[in-house]
Amino acid sequence: MTIDGRALPGVTQLSGALIVGDPPNFVLDAVRDAAGEMVWFGLFEGERSGDDPPPTRILDTLDVPAHPGDQHVQITECGPRGKGTAPEFFALVQGVRNAPTHPVIQAWRADRTTRKIKAVPADQIECQNAGYGS
Repeated sequence: MTIDGRALPGVTQLSGALIVGDPPNFVLDAVRDAAGEMVWFGLFEGERSGDDPPPTRILDTLDVPAHPGDQHVQITECGPRGKGTAPEFFALVQGVRNAPTHPVIQAWRADRTTRKIKAVPADQIECQNAGYGS
C-alpha cells in the first residue's frame, strides 16, 4: 500500500472505493496492519501518474472494532435503507450467502463537508450482498 507514492510497510489494503466529487474526489480504503483493521477517508490531491493512483491526503481514520471472522467491513454497496446505495456509507456487516442484503452491525458515513467519518444508526443502513443469487 502506498500513500503519496510512499510505501507503507506492513499495511495491506483490503478494499476501497472512490467517492466522485465535483471535484474533489475522495477515497475510502479498508486497510489492515499489525494493530488491526482501519478505514481511511482520503482526498485525491493531484493527477494519476501512470498506473499509480493520485497523491492522497488522509482526512480521517476509523479503527474498526474487533469482530468475529464471519463479519467484515463493507466499503461499497451500502446506503440509507430503502434509498439505494451511496458511496459515502460503509458498514461492519454479518457475512451471509442466502439473502440479498447483509445484516448491518455498525455503520458510518464519510462526510465530504466536514471531512470526518461519522457513526450512523445501523438500523438506518443496508448493504447489498453482491454474491447473492450467483
